Order: sequence, then C-alpha cells, then structure tokens
Amino acid sequence: MELLLKQDYNNNKFNIIPKLIKYGFEYEYNFIITSAHKISLEQLFISHSRSFSMKKACEIILKTLISLELLHNNNIIHRDINPKVLSLESDGKIKFIHLGFWKYFRNFRKNNKHIEFNIYKKMIGKNIIFGSVNNLIGFELSRRDDLQSLSYMLIYLIKGELPWDNINIKNSQEKIKVILDMKKNIKNEKLTLGLPNEIKLFIDYTSKLKFEEEPNYNYLKKLIMDMINQKDSEKNYYFNLEK
Repeated sequence: MELLLKQDYNNNKFNIIPKLIKYGFEYEYNFIITSAHKISLEQLFISHSRSFSMKKACEIILKTLISLELLHNNNIIHRDINPKVLSLESDGKIKFIHLGFWKYFRNFRKNNKHIEFNIYKKMIGKNIIFGSVNNLIGFELSRRDDLQSLSYMLIYLIKGELPWDNINIKNSQEKIKVILDMKKNIKNEKLTLGLPNEIKLFIDYTSKLKFEEEPNYNYLKKLIMDMINQKDSEKNYYFNLEK
C-alpha cells in the first residue's frame, strides 16, 4: 500500500481527509491510524431508508466531485470511491475516511510524469458494485476511474440501488465477471432511465475519458448544478430526505 507523505497528508490543503495519527509497518502489514468519524455516507443513506431527494443526492455528488478535484490536483487518485469511504461532515464538506488504496498518479520527483498504463492480475479493492469497468478488468487506474465510480454513486443515491446489486454468486471471481459483463453491456440510456438527461451526460463523459486525460471538472459540476437549480426537480421524484 502506498501511503501519502506525512508532510502532504497533514497540510491544510488536505482538509478533506482525516488527521493522520500514525502509520508504519508491523508483522508484515502496513498500518495507518487516523482520526475517527461518526458516520459514513452509506450509514447516513441507510438511516434515511436509502432514499435521498434528487436535490440532496446531487448536492452530495457535487461536494464529492469538488473534493475529488482537489485530490487529483495534488496528483493523487483515490481508487475506491463508494459511499462507505465518504463522510458528510458538520461543516458541509465531503471527506474521505478510507485511505487504503490511494496512489500518486504523477511522479512529482520525476517531472510530474503521469504513471504508465499497465495491466494488473486483479482489481484494486473489494468494492465491485462501484468499481470502474477498468478496475474490474484489471487495468491500471487513473482519474477517469474515480469519476466513473462517482457516476455509479450518483445513480445509487437517487435510485437506492444499481442494476448489479444483490448478485447472489459466492465465488468472487465469477461475481466480478458477471458484474463486469453487466457494466460493459448496459446502455447508458437504460442505466439512467427515468432520470434527468444531465445524469446520462455525466456518465457518457466519464465513461469515455482516456487514461491520461485531464477531466473537465467544470463541465461535470455544471451538469450537477443544473439539476440542483431545476425548480421542479423535487416534485418529479419520490425521494424525500425529510422522513
């Protein structure tokens, strides 16, 4: 596991991550100890009957996108974006509470060169539901994969589920194969059926990014802001946060 440098980690620019207490290597394992958070986004979602309003879901995704952009601007990719590793803090910011798979995608010691494309033998992490197509295949990950995971999370927070949820297969490799086939073959029109067109545009864009391409964060933020600003968005859906 590649850890962030301590001087970077506790720098004020990283106010989207928990405070680093200690890290090291013991008994053949890397370990990291950080400040605790009361509740994850997934726990908050469940506590509201897996039913956020359209506006609330978009606000969360927008805040997560802003935090991701800050992370990426500091040459770091998360590689495990899902509601269990995020926390909605009292100050309104989205913070990352799981650090195990972070990686520098640029070598800042060697002219900020982007990491090279490579093929792994297995996916990074264990979150198949929100993992990008490239991750499930076993490709080297980059900024595009964080954003594709975020696009899945957007649909999840609105609908309460994704088409490949609850696949009852015990063998993990077989389960990865089945879900990968579903993600590769499902049309974005079907994946976003009944949702605003901005969500389809969001997914279209994130799924077509190239390995080293710098994402247009402003374009993605505008898509989300357009949905938040739609006056009648709350009236057209039955996702109510106030229960």
